[in-house]
Amino acid sequence: MKIQYHNRSRLSPELEGDATYVSFDELLASSDVLSLNLALNASTRHIIGEKEFQKMKDGIVIVNTARGALIDEKALVAALDSGKVS
Repeated sequence: MKIQYHNRSRLSPELEGDATYVSFDELLASSDVLSLNLALNASTRHIIGEKEFQKMKDGIVIVNTARGALIDEKALVAALDSGKVS
């Protein structure tokens, strides 16, 4: 299994381990599973919306362990209906 991550800044090699730091767009485009683990604030509200769903692989699985408002609900419903999100 290949593990990729995106963060505001790259982790130290000790913390990064075998994970690979990638850009946010690359993370969206290459992930089979996307796990959201970030705080909700003005800059992260709806961080996943229509534009981001378009960049994702069909059938992606999203695990949101954070606040629901990170994802634009209207865009999520459309992505579920189209099969973009499993």
